[in-house]
Amino acid sequence: MTTHMSYRPLGQTGIMVSAVAFGTSQLRVVPEREAIDTLIKGFELGVNLVHVAPDYEGAEAMLARAIRESPFGSKVLICTQAYDVHGNSSGPVQHFERLFEQSCRIFDRECIDLYGIACIDDRENFGENVWGSGGMVEFLTRKKQEGRIRATFCTTHGGPDFIRRLLLADVFDALMLAYNPLGFHLLSVYPPPPRQPENLATTGREIFPLADKRGVGLMIMKPFAGGLLTGGSAFPIRDPLPAGADCPDAADILRSILRHKEVSCVVPGTASVREATQNAMAGHVPQQCQDGHEKVERRVFALQSALCSRCGACEELCSQSLPVSWLFRAAYVSLHPGAAYENWDEAEYFALHPKKSSTCSQCNEVTCECPYGLDIPLSLMRLHDKMLDLKEAGLARDMSAPRPNAQGSAAGARILTADLPAEMVVGQPGVARLWVENSGRDSWAHLGRGAFVEAIIDGRRVVARARQDTHPGGRVHFVFSIPPFSQAGEAQLFMKVKLEPDWRALRPTKVLLTMNHLVRILEP
Repeated sequence: MTTHMSYRPLGQTGIMVSAVAFGTSQLRVVPEREAIDTLIKGFELGVNLVHVAPDYEGAEAMLARAIRESPFGSKVLICTQAYDVHGNSSGPVQHFERLFEQSCRIFDRECIDLYGIACIDDRENFGENVWGSGGMVEFLTRKKQEGRIRATFCTTHGGPDFIRRLLLADVFDALMLAYNPLGFHLLSVYPPPPRQPENLATTGREIFPLADKRGVGLMIMKPFAGGLLTGGSAFPIRDPLPAGADCPDAADILRSILRHKEVSCVVPGTASVREATQNAMAGHVPQQCQDGHEKVERRVFALQSALCSRCGACEELCSQSLPVSWLFRAAYVSLHPGAAYENWDEAEYFALHPKKSSTCSQCNEVTCECPYGLDIPLSLMRLHDKMLDLKEAGLARDMSAPRPNAQGSAAGARILTADLPAEMVVGQPGVARLWVENSGRDSWAHLGRGAFVEAIIDGRRVVARARQDTHPGGRVHFVFSIPPFSQAGEAQLFMKVKLEPDWRALRPTKVLLTMNHLVRILEP
């Protein structure tokens, strides 16, 4: 049966968008060639909108390259965003403007299809100039009038009241907000007052109709709940949830959201060619399979009592004063790497719970209670054991390690996490991921052409470059494919993080750190 992508209006902009668009934050931790092939496969299947951001470590450049390489690239709508400097609450948003012009250069376009404000509630809370004179909203309005932006949008993780105010402000053509059948997602937080937490059920019930009434397009992020609803193929889940015989697949979940006619498109993070096919086909009509809505409902019912939603109801009940919802969140982020986001230092699991033994295992006064029936002490004890295993494997940060002296050398680096395969199979490639902090005084680009990893694997040299400049204290991923091995045994993976000097400089390449890793090669 022949199928084709369905397209929907983006509010009242006159722009038609594919029912399934692609998110790209995960591409930060995917080898570059695979990331580009993923985007190209989506274009072939009718995806015409891709959401990128300047802090997605090269996602804009990879999208630009995919557009150039694909015969369908001319049809792709670019949807990107920016932010300003924390604390600049009243001045002109010069950094925001610089990022806009940078995006125009990367895509070689004078006009960006959709341009917006990244997580507008964060921008407000970080004291950035959103609404004032010379602020971001004023900038977007001016650029739209000049014909350099076709449509404006913002992303938000705000509560329903906040989103309602955004709609009533009548300044954005579209909103990108979180929604899925589970009612929460991997990165959900219970924010400190006066911030209101996300409420996805209320969003669907009240915000969707209001957006439709006001002619504002809705782009839906976190449709898979950050991987909690269904595991993707690009990143193995480190703590698989119990799977029933008829668990919904990606298409079932995306279609369950597309049943809401107010939704312009769903924007799942997509990080492999296989995921690109699965996700894009969910937007095709006529449908090739029966609606899996009932499967989705059963899955949601099973997970709501097995996972912490971070609703905050238990936050003040712990007799040991543990930050319960934040512990769950930190563990979930580490155990579901498909979200491709890292916690800030204070929200890392072992910053919140530095003790080796679980506090819950020694608690004689259990006062915590979950309104959804989750056994909080048992769940936290199980997660604590999992997190200790991850720390031992180098996949969760040991927050007790001393930080380097900020007054040290001009160039320096330290590895925060190393996701390296312990085993590979003959004939099958692998992927290596290092998350590295610039621990020196100066920007890596300032000191040269940038940082890169040189890996020697069974005598073969592989190079992976940082996809963005990294300032002191900043962090970046180095991702590279490990070529397949031809025979079983053991292989050494020897890595050096290097700083490449500018071609005009007389200094040699500088080695910032080295790392050695043993891989077992198994028969297929």
